[in-house]
Amino acid sequence: MDKLSFSYNWNNKLQNKAFTTIRKAMPEYYALDKVFDVYLKNEFIKQVRVEDTKLCLLSKLPSYTCFLDTGYCREETKSMFKKMHHLTEGQDIQMLIILLVTKTA
Repeated sequence: MDKLSFSYNWNNKLQNKAFTTIRKAMPEYYALDKVFDVYLKNEFIKQVRVEDTKLCLLSKLPSYTCFLDTGYCREETKSMFKKMHHLTEGQDIQMLIILLVTKTA
């Protein structure tokens, strides 16, 4: 089973029955209905299914998406992603992924 790893529970979103994650754009990997094991700090916490995806520019993410996903405004979210993923100009195509919980630990 493929896994999604989180080092931090941004905005406490991992407590919800559905949540978003912003990831590097890999449409084939994050296919609709694909199931992932979710790990927080290397500990299994739940299993999720990809409900929906959207390609988007990091620079164009709506403010509400940034606040719901990370708890931070768009500029802070952009800055965090650029640092975490070592992004340079022209590398800002990301995927917004909506995940539904199918099983908890």
